[in-house]
Amino acid sequence: MPAPTGAHTTLWYLWEVNGDDTPAFATSETEDDDRKPFGGNAVMTSFEGSNNAVDIFQPNSREMEQLIAQHFEGSVTIDFEWTNPWWLAGVLASPSTESNDDGTYTHTFDGDIPVPMQIVAGYDDRAVGSGEDPMYRKLHGVVLQTATIDTSVEDVVSVSLSGAYVDETTERVDSLDSQPSLNHEVKTFAEAMLELDEEKLSLVQDVSLEINNNTDIIREIGTRVGVDYSPKGRVPSVDYTKIREDNSEIQSLYGSEAASAIKETVESEGPMKVEVDNGLTEEDMEQAQFDMDGAFPESVTTENLGNPEEDLQESINKRLTTITAKATNAVEEAR
Repeated sequence: MPAPTGAHTTLWYLWEVNGDDTPAFATSETEDDDRKPFGGNAVMTSFEGSNNAVDIFQPNSREMEQLIAQHFEGSVTIDFEWTNPWWLAGVLASPSTESNDDGTYTHTFDGDIPVPMQIVAGYDDRAVGSGEDPMYRKLHGVVLQTATIDTSVEDVVSVSLSGAYVDETTERVDSLDSQPSLNHEVKTFAEAMLELDEEKLSLVQDVSLEINNNTDIIREIGTRVGVDYSPKGRVPSVDYTKIREDNSEIQSLYGSEAASAIKETVESEGPMKVEVDNGLTEEDMEQAQFDMDGAFPESVTTENLGNPEEDLQESINKRLTTITAKATNAVEEAR
C-alpha cells in the first residue's frame, strides 16, 4: 500500500467567534462557517501535542512506578505563500472596513485582541488503500503567538504562523469537503517595498517582519486543557539586508554622524512601512501595508568586507513600538 502524502489532505481554518463576532475561545462549535485557506502552498510544518508526563519513582528502585499526565499542550506552525490578508485577524485583531471611491475596500487590523482560530485538517487515507472513512482533526483554541512575513530577491512573499492549541476533536465523514479556493494570486518580491521615515529604501535584498504576540494559554484547576488566552506585550521587529550605499546605517546605530563617535543616546528614526502591492487598480487591486512607529536601530552587521567576489552588504535589525496593518482589495467583507 503506498504511503499517503499531502495530496490526500485538506487544511483550512475558521474563526472562533460568536454571532456578534466576539471571540469564542476553544468552542466546539463556532458561528463562522466560511472555510478559509491560509495561502499558496500551505503546509503545516509542525503539529505536536504533548501530555507533559511526570515520572513517579519510589525508593529502592531505579525503575519508574508510574507516568502521570499533566496539562495538555499543543503547538502548530503553518507556512504558506501570501495570497490573502485575512489571517491578520489572528495576529493583530478583527478588522474594521471602509469603502473607497474606486470600488475597493480598506480593511484595517488595529487592536489588542487577536481572534482565536479553529484549524481543520482533513485526511483521506482511502486514496492509498485504507479502508477507513476520511477524518477531520479539528484543533480548538488556536492562538497565534508569532507571525513572520519574509521575502527576498527572486522569491515569493512567504508567511509563517506559529501558535498553540488547547484541545482537539476528530470526526469521521463520508468524504472530505473540497479545499477552499485561494481567490488571490501569490505575491512576489517585486511587489514588496520597505520604507523608513517616509523614504523608500533602495537596494534591499531581503526583508523579514516578525510580530511576537507573547500570548499565554490560561489554565485552571480541574482541567488538563487551557480555558482562555492572554496576549501580553506585542513586539514587532524588522530585519533586512541591503547593498551598502553610504554610512547612514552605521551612523544611526552609533547615534552620531561620525562612525567613530559612539553617542550615549541613540534616537529612533521615525516610522517604518512594509508594503505588498500588486500594482493594479480598482477591482484588481491587492495591497497590504504594515505601518510601524519608533524604528530603533538595534544592530548592523557588515558582510563580505574584503571579498571581491561578493557585494558589500549590511544586515540591519530595527525594533518597533507599534504596528497596524491595512489591506485594500475588492472584497467587501473581511473573511
